[in-house]
Amino acid sequence: MITIRSPKGGKTQTLPVSRQALEVLQSLDVRSPYIFPGKNGRQRTDFKGPWLRIRQAAGLPSNFRFHGLRHHFASTLVSNGVDLSIVQALLTHKGARTTQRYSHLKPGAMREAALKSGELLTPQVRTEKQTKALE
Repeated sequence: MITIRSPKGGKTQTLPVSRQALEVLQSLDVRSPYIFPGKNGRQRTDFKGPWLRIRQAAGLPSNFRFHGLRHHFASTLVSNGVDLSIVQALLTHKGARTTQRYSHLKPGAMREAALKSGELLTPQVRTEKQTKALE
């Protein structure tokens, strides 16, 4: 779990995080309550320097914005079947409409869903043995 204090929306939130994210956070040599502390461990007021280093180390394009990580997170979850209301809660959005703007479907997602609907809605043929077992 991770606690986000005094977020943009004003309400402190405690949220679950993945094991992988927790491992990254625990590997940081930070002696501050902030993940990206400012001077003397205080709250950072500018994130430009750390973001430039992170972006470069990750091999992201120079025009990739930090906020794009939230969009990618939402899109990946929604495109892999996570319910939109769960994604909304993880992003701490107050309304589903905001989450919908964040979650862009991966190419081919609608086609995959249509094909899956065919599988799910096709009646299954029972064998003679299954039919007898139901009687």
